[in-house]
Amino acid sequence: MRLKKHLVPEQLEFDGHQLDSGWARESFALDGESIVAFVGPFDPESGTVTFPSACQIFRKRRMLHLVVEHLHDDLEKLRLQQRLLLCVLKDKLDHRLKGDFVQRWDEELFHESTQITVSTSVLTTSSVVIYTGVNIQGGDPESKLWGLEDGGIDALELAQVVVDQYVFEIEGTRRQRG
Repeated sequence: MRLKKHLVPEQLEFDGHQLDSGWARESFALDGESIVAFVGPFDPESGTVTFPSACQIFRKRRMLHLVVEHLHDDLEKLRLQQRLLLCVLKDKLDHRLKGDFVQRWDEELFHESTQITVSTSVLTTSSVVIYTGVNIQGGDPESKLWGLEDGGIDALELAQVVVDQYVFEIEGTRRQRG
């Protein structure tokens, strides 16, 4: 089954419902497995997934959102796919920053010592869903946050290359399987 991809051209708020099984199918007619990227505020309060309190620093901030749905129920495979997405994102960020400035610690990315992503994954009754949000807004003295704007990185261009590379990696693994 081929992984479908979609970049949403308009702003869309991440409210947590994007982690529901079938969200991409219902919202964008993407049947089967998918990866969807969009830009908009991060406000997961109305969703069913609870994010760690450390993620509250991103609340209401403009972010690049990546939502992946795979049709399996293997928790180990889910964690590996989540880390693959983060590694692809790290690679594409470092390439644009012309150095090794982004680090992955567990399931989050940091620019130097500043957290720049929010990431989670859920096991639903019929699939697994991976979410990663990347801060776009530049930092200010109060928040001490780093965002894509600070690196001069275009969020939609980054989304396109991350989505394409993730699909390439997943499809390549499947081709090798036989």
